[in-house]
Amino acid sequence: LSYTRFVSETELVCTDMPIWILLVASHLAASAKERACYPSSGDCDAQEAAQEINFLQRGLSARADAEPSDWGHEAPSCVPGFGAGLHLVQLPEVKRQFLLVVPPEFAHSATGVPLVMSFHGSAESAWYHNSAMGFARKIDRYGWLGMLPFGQNTTAGINGYGGLHECCSPLCNGSAKCCESGSEMSTHAEGCFWETGGEGDHDGGQDQLAFAKAMIAWATKNTCADASKVFAMGWSSGGDMSNFLACRLPHLFKAVAPMGIGMMPETVPELTCQPKHPLTYISFCGSGDEVSGCALTARLLAEAWSGGMNCFGQGPWGAPITERRSATATCTTWEKCDGGNFVETCVSEGQDHNPSGVLRPEGSSILRPGSDLRWPEYIFERFSLLVGDAILFYGSPTAQELAEKHKTGVFPPPKRYDHPYLRNESHYLALNSK
Repeated sequence: LSYTRFVSETELVCTDMPIWILLVASHLAASAKERACYPSSGDCDAQEAAQEINFLQRGLSARADAEPSDWGHEAPSCVPGFGAGLHLVQLPEVKRQFLLVVPPEFAHSATGVPLVMSFHGSAESAWYHNSAMGFARKIDRYGWLGMLPFGQNTTAGINGYGGLHECCSPLCNGSAKCCESGSEMSTHAEGCFWETGGEGDHDGGQDQLAFAKAMIAWATKNTCADASKVFAMGWSSGGDMSNFLACRLPHLFKAVAPMGIGMMPETVPELTCQPKHPLTYISFCGSGDEVSGCALTARLLAEAWSGGMNCFGQGPWGAPITERRSATATCTTWEKCDGGNFVETCVSEGQDHNPSGVLRPEGSSILRPGSDLRWPEYIFERFSLLVGDAILFYGSPTAQELAEKHKTGVFPPPKRYDHPYLRNESHYLALNSK
C-alpha cells in the first residue's frame, strides 16, 4: 500500500504511514479555473460537455506525444510514481479519497487504458468492496485502471477523507490490517454510504458530483487513462451513486452498471432523466431483494433509460429481447441505442439484497445456486464490448505463439511461466498480502 496526498504548491503534508509517496501538484486548482463545465447543478449542455471532455483529454494527448512507446507495458510507464497494487490517494481540493488500483501490466492501446470506478454499498468501505467483489483481480486480468472511492456519513461525522481507517468497521478495533483486509462491515448508523440527494444529504449530491469530476481529472492528468472510456459500477448505495452519475454527468462516462439500487416505484421518475450524452446502462437486481425495492423498479428504470436514448431491441417492432442466461439469471436487452450503446437489465431469480454470485467476506451471505451470474465478472465482460482492443492479451495467441506450442514432435508442449500473478492463484494471493 502506498499513501499519496496531492496538495497545492503552498501546502506541505506529513504522514506517518509505513509506506508512502508524497507528490506535490497544483493541477486540480488550476484545472478548476480552466474547466468550462463545472455547474453547481451538475447538469451541462452539449457544448459545455464537449468542452469538458476536451479539457480532460488534453493531458492525455500531451502524454501521447511524449511517450507513445511506453503504453501497454509495466505500471510505472502508465502511472508514474505508482507500482502495481492498491494506493490510497487523497484530493484536498474536494477533501475526499479513493483507492487507486494499478495492475502489473496494462492493456496495449494507442489512446490510453479504460478506467473503472466501483462504488461500495452502505455500511461498507472501499477495502471491503474490493475484497467482496474481487475488484483488483478483475483490473489485473483486463489490464485496466481502477478506482475504489470512499463514501461518507456526515451524520456520524465521517467525511470520506480520514485516511486508512475511513469507513472501517468498528469490529476492527482500529486495526489497519483488519481495515485493509476488508473483512468486516459496519452498522448502517456508523458506516459510509453515498449521499446523492436523499435522506441525510445536505447538498443534493453536489459533493459527490465534484468528487467524481475530481477523480477523472486526476486520472487524466496523472495516468494513461482514456477519458473516453470511463466506467462506473456500484452496489446498493453505490448503485444509487452510479445511477446518479449517469443522470447528472453522462458526458463523462462510457457506461454505468448499478446493482441493488434503493428505490420504490414512486421514486423512479426522480431517478431517471433525459441524458444529454448517450451511454450504456446495465442494471442488476435480485428478484427477492426487499431491502432496496429494486425488484419492483429495475425494469421500469431500464425502460425509462431505453426510451431516453432512442433504443430498440431485436424483437418485433423494436421490442427488447429477454433471455435466460442460466437457470437463475434472466436479462432483457435493448441492443441498439444512440451512439452505439445498449441498455440491459438482469434479474437474479430469488436473490436477496446481496451482489449476485458474491459471497461476502464476513460470511453473512446465504448460499445460492452456482448458476447465478457473478455480477463483477459479468459487468467487466459487458464493459469490454465498449473498449475495442484495449484488453490485456487481446489478439492472443499470435501465430508465433501457436507455432511454438505446436512444434512437430515436441511432447509435452513447453510449459509457460510468464505472468505468474495470473497463472498461479497462490502466487497472486502472496503478492497481494504483502
